[in-house]
Amino acid sequence: MSQFRMSSTITAPADDDLRFADVRRRVKAIFIGSIGNLVEWYDFYAYAAFALYFAGSFFPGSDPVVQQLNAAILFAFGFIARPIGGWLFGHLADDGIAAPVMLGVARAIQGLSLGGEYGASAT
Repeated sequence: MSQFRMSSTITAPADDDLRFADVRRRVKAIFIGSIGNLVEWYDFYAYAAFALYFAGSFFPGSDPVVQQLNAAILFAFGFIARPIGGWLFGHLADDGIAAPVMLGVARAIQGLSLGGEYGASAT
């Protein structure tokens, strides 16, 4: 007939530390993933914003309307290719070993592209 009852749902402080570490790890992963997504969307927005200025340099001809339409078609092509790329690379990533190989190839292509772009943009 004790006045004190023992509860069976006592949580140890270590459980709270593990939960906090798990939340911190998840927030960090979400933040890092968001940064990558931000960079990708910035690329699309930068292309759309500056297409007026570089269309004449990349597309031959003397009619600026045709040059602008060509730049817009390339923008649309990149936009349409997004879901196809999501399907293709998602399928390859699900196969296991293809995921790191494709990531390495994509990073190499991105590095080559940055190397070609950086000199001209810095000048």
